[in-house]
Amino acid sequence: MKKCKRSNLFIVSNSSYYFKEYGKQNDLDLQAISSISFDDLKAAHIKDYQSLYSRLDLQLTNDDSEAIQTDQRIEKVKMALSIRG
Repeated sequence: MKKCKRSNLFIVSNSSYYFKEYGKQNDLDLQAISSISFDDLKAAHIKDYQSLYSRLDLQLTNDDSEAIQTDQRIEKVKMALSIRG
């Protein structure tokens, strides 16, 4: 590419686990997405995987653990490991 300001790279990856002729399936997948705009393809991807993205709920507590000195942290870890066995 020369003097290219924007480019999209589409990667498809099938395997023999699902398709006997996975190379042919790769070609079919690339053909299928070639007629779809990037924005539409991105929106479909987000919609498809939203349930995977949304299934995690991470809550970080605000505690005083940052104030603990390193040697004390190490001792706490050692103690926890010895309790677990």
